[in-house]
Amino acid sequence: MDNDIFSGLSGFGLSPYEIKVYSTLALKGELTPSQIVRISGIPQPRVYDVLRNLHDKGLVEFSPTKKRVYRALPVKGALESRIRNMEAYIDELSVFIEKERSVNVNQSPSLWIATGTAQILQRMKQIIKNSKTEVIISLDAANLESLVPALRDAVERGISVIVVLFSENAEKTELPNMEGMVIRWRESKASDVLIVDRNIGLINLERGGEQVEYAAVFDEDELIHILNYYFYHTIWSPSKYVVDFNNSTARKFMTAWLTCEAIEAYSPVHGKIGAELECYYQGKKTVLKGTVEKTLRIAGLRHTFFIETAKGTVSVGGKTARLEQARLISINLKL
Repeated sequence: MDNDIFSGLSGFGLSPYEIKVYSTLALKGELTPSQIVRISGIPQPRVYDVLRNLHDKGLVEFSPTKKRVYRALPVKGALESRIRNMEAYIDELSVFIEKERSVNVNQSPSLWIATGTAQILQRMKQIIKNSKTEVIISLDAANLESLVPALRDAVERGISVIVVLFSENAEKTELPNMEGMVIRWRESKASDVLIVDRNIGLINLERGGEQVEYAAVFDEDELIHILNYYFYHTIWSPSKYVVDFNNSTARKFMTAWLTCEAIEAYSPVHGKIGAELECYYQGKKTVLKGTVEKTLRIAGLRHTFFIETAKGTVSVGGKTARLEQARLISINLKL
C-alpha cells in the first residue's frame, strides 16, 4: 500500500507505526487488531500500544464488544484541535521570546538570506502576519496564490494591503478572493518585493539557470528607503489599476508616496479628507489631527501632502523628509 500521502502525519507527532495503522484503518475500514497486523505489517506485540496512542490522540475509536474492532476517525476533526493547540503554543512561545530575549542595542544593521521558493514564501508569510499598518508587495500569480490567505488575514486586521501583480494579460488572470486590497498589474515581470510597515523589506533575487533562488531580508532603514524607491519607480509607476483605493479598505499608511496616491484617489470622490497623523514635528514625536489640503509630487524629488491643523498648515513628507515640516510615521485617513 502506498502511504506517501500519509507521511505528512509525522508533522503532527505520529510515529511510523502509528501512521501505518491509521492509514490502514482509514483505507480499509473497521478491523480487528489481528487484521491490522496482517494488512499493515507492523509487529503483533506493538499493535495494542499503537492503537492506544492513536485513541489518545483522537484518531481512532473502538467498539465496546469483547472482540474489539477499531476504526479511523475523520482526519480533519481529529487534527484541527491539535492544530489549534500548536498555533496557541506558537503564539505563546513567540510572545515569550519577544519579551525575554536579550537585545544588543549596538547591533549592526541586519541582512539575512532565505533560499529556495518554499523558504522565501514562508518568510514572506511570517512578515505579513506580523504587519501592523501597511503591506506593499509585488509578485506573480503563482506566488500570489500561496500568500493570499496571509494577505486576506491582514485586511481583516485593518492593514492596508497594496499588491502589484505581474501578468502578461490581467484580464485573463483569474484572481483569488482579494477583497479589500488595492491591486495593480504590470505586464512584464520584475522582482518580487515585500515592504511591511516601512521597517522590514524583502527582495527576491532570482537567478537564471539551475542556480538556487534566494531573497534578501533586512530591517536597515536606508536599505528599505532604497527598496521603496525602486518599488515606486520600477514596479508601481509602470503598473495599472485593477482595484483602486476607492474599492479597497486601505486607509492607514506609513509611506509618503502611497499616502499621496491614496489622497489623490479619494479626494475627487469624498471631498475633504480627515487625517490623524503620527509624525516627527518640530524636533519631537507628536500626533497631528486635521484635514488634507493637497498633495505636491515631483518625480524623484518629493512626495508631499499638506494637513490643515490647529497649528496651521503643515507639510508632511516621508521618513527622509528634508523639504517638509513633518516626517511621516503613520497616518489614518478618515473619509
